[in-house]
Amino acid sequence: MGMIGQRARDTSMEEDERKARWRSRRGLLELDLILVPFAENCFAGLTEPLRREYLDLLEVDDVDAYVWLVSSERAPKRYQDIVNVIKQFKSSEG
Repeated sequence: MGMIGQRARDTSMEEDERKARWRSRRGLLELDLILVPFAENCFAGLTEPLRREYLDLLEVDDVDAYVWLVSSERAPKRYQDIVNVIKQFKSSEG
């Protein structure tokens, strides 16, 4: 990959990080307490597919996302990987 391609990819990644941090602040405080620390501490280290999945997850209803993250109810297949990663992060935070 050339220098210009790398710069464009870095810029896109930075934009995605800003988007993830901003959009992780939701209307439901309980969800904010899970998503904001995750976005701040983990988003940059995610693979590209998981970053896309996280940004897609931020489009779903707050209550649905919260239920998937704190209960044993399974998220739809398209969100299962990122939900599992967030749950692992949440449990490691204690």
